Amino acid sequence: MRSWHPSPLTHHSAMLMRLVLALSLLWAGQAEAQQELTVVGVLYVSGKDYYLETEDGDVFTLIGDELTLYQEDLVLVTGTALQRDGDMPLLKVSSIQPYEEGVHEPEAEAEPEEPGGPETL
Repeated sequence: MRSWHPSPLTHHSAMLMRLVLALSLLWAGQAEAQQELTVVGVLYVSGKDYYLETEDGDVFTLIGDELTLYQEDLVLVTGTALQRDGDMPLLKVSSIQPYEEGVHEPEAEAEPEEPGGPETL
């Protein structure tokens, strides 16, 4: 009985397809692991690392500029959350500012005004 052996071309083609599939799954997983976040918390410094602890007890490692200006302050941070296996989430900061109660609350959407302005009687 004769056994079938794939040709080297078939073998390389199959390996290439598996590599493409693995890379596409890896890329898709990274895309899903990144999300834009806006969080409020206290900024702490430990050594060279910056951490943000939220009111809920969540802790993020921060990377970005101007972090030294807000040590142990309550801040509003917007950035991209990057998921890291086995570690606390990493937040790449795009903006940071002091947080003031009531100032940064989401605004209620105003009713659109009628064309022509308000009516006068």
